This record gives sequence, structure tokens and C-alpha cells, in this order.
Amino acid sequence: MLTSSTIEGTNIVTATYDGSLSAEDMDAVRTDLQATKAAHGSVRLLMEYGDIDIGRIEPEALWKDLKTAGMLGDIERCALVTDSNWIEKLGAAAGRVTSVEMLTFSTDQRDEALAWLS
Repeated sequence: MLTSSTIEGTNIVTATYDGSLSAEDMDAVRTDLQATKAAHGSVRLLMEYGDIDIGRIEPEALWKDLKTAGMLGDIERCALVTDSNWIEKLGAAAGRVTSVEMLTFSTDQRDEALAWLS
């Protein structure tokens, strides 16, 4: 499941991904990103990754995730919070090919990730 929310009074959207991924989950995240962009002009994103079940990702969710990639220009900074080696590597690669300032933090460094975004 992918859940998201905006930290009140900021342009920071938090998204937590653990287990499955549905198209509805992606719609909700897009809505939070768009609302925050409209209110603040830009977005800072905290992505927290738990255990991802690749076999439980809906194909439509993948399509919507690709469409959400078009919003990367609205994201100033992205903090990836994970203990997963492959997500860390994916984040490093994404940081090199996008204009988004991106850092990876371990799960016990969540507070540092939020401080970096602020």
C-alpha cells in the first residue's frame, strides 16, 4: 500500500510504500503532489520504503507511476528513506538523470531526512 500526506504548513509530501501498489494509491499520491504544488509552487518529497511485494503491483499502478514521473520538475528535493540496497541504487541513478536533488537515508535516519527537506 502507498499512502501519502502533506505536512501542514509546508511543501513536504510524505509517501510511505509497503507491500502492494494499486492505481488508487497512485491517484492519491498524485493528488497530494498537485495540491502541494498549487499551494506552494514546489514540492519536497519524503519517500519511505518498507517491504515491496513486486507481485502485488497492479499494471495500471505502474502506468500511473510513469505518468507521475512527469511531475519531477515540480519536486525540488526528494529524500528516500530505506534499508533496501536496490532502492538506494535506483535513487542514486535517478538523481543523476533528473534535476531533483536526491539523498538516501536509512530508516533510522528519518528525522535527518525531514530536516534535510525543511
